[in-house]
Amino acid sequence: MDVKSGQWGQSGQFCFFNHPIRDLVGSRLGIIGEGILGQHMTKIGRALGMDVVFSAHKGRYDMGPEFMPFEEVLASCDIIM
Repeated sequence: MDVKSGQWGQSGQFCFFNHPIRDLVGSRLGIIGEGILGQHMTKIGRALGMDVVFSAHKGRYDMGPEFMPFEEVLASCDIIM
């Protein structure tokens, strides 16, 4: 949103800190699907101390008991992958 509104371009620096910076430790990472990218992001997220949860794609409920409903992942995660 900051790029679209032009705020980043007006900052005069490459780094634009208009929002607070948080630690990733303890954040919840929601991974949609079970592809290779999600599998690797799971390893990275866990290495950074994140709570990693999984969801099937929107409208699918046949992914198994370890998957949370799509809407629940969207509502409960700090970061969606």
